[in-house]
Amino acid sequence: MSESFPYFPYYVFDYESSQKVRAMSLEAEGAYHTLLRSQWINGRVPASDAGLRGCLIKPISDAALEQVKVCFPVDRSDASVRFNPKLEAIRLRVRSAASSHRENGRKGGVISGFTRRSRASSDTLSEAQAGLKHRASGSKASTPLVDAGIPANTEDLPTGKTRATWLTPFGTAWAAAYGGEPPYAKLAKYLRPLVLKHPTDEVLGAWITYLGQTGAEYATPARFAETFGRWNGSHAAPTHDRRNDATLLDFAQEEPRGV
Repeated sequence: MSESFPYFPYYVFDYESSQKVRAMSLEAEGAYHTLLRSQWINGRVPASDAGLRGCLIKPISDAALEQVKVCFPVDRSDASVRFNPKLEAIRLRVRSAASSHRENGRKGGVISGFTRRSRASSDTLSEAQAGLKHRASGSKASTPLVDAGIPANTEDLPTGKTRATWLTPFGTAWAAAYGGEPPYAKLAKYLRPLVLKHPTDEVLGAWITYLGQTGAEYATPARFAETFGRWNGSHAAPTHDRRNDATLLDFAQEEPRGV
């Protein structure tokens, strides 16, 4: 069983704006929420249709089950289970915050840097984003590209258990996927621009999906940043149309034509 937390945040606006959710039937939505709760409690849900039906208990049509399955990709490290990437991203953030609170409680209740950053206002983040755009255009920013939510330079980097930052959940996901030491310097370099432009949970969910579908020998923060749209769902995965192959083969085998 996964580490137990009594609740998880429910992002209503994100949920209501999801195209996957809008396409669901009411039956599929009910199953979706049931599987989210099951994942939160157990860490993963079964990959097989029979296993999913066992979690749901109540009968579900094949069509509704197919609608739900796309929200729970199969875990690359364990093909017997599935998980919802965004919910896993939320779990990592909650776990990181809880760890910081425990450590700071031991030190006398000092609020961690991670918590302060998590409480940063959207206005401050907007100022940082504006600063990034000004710098990209070559003009001077009215405010430095630093804010309470998105630190810069060495402030990005966690220092063991003594200080967590916005980057900590990303490193935790790396360690969970590959068992190695997270490359925090590279993570900060390539993920920081994404976090300035997109909600942190969205970037973290995409990062977890990327790690789950990419072998350790191929995974790099730079490649993830270059293909971010593929992992956050804004761009569909490219498909290979074999009909094009056949057409090209036919063309190649034709006799030369005069012009």
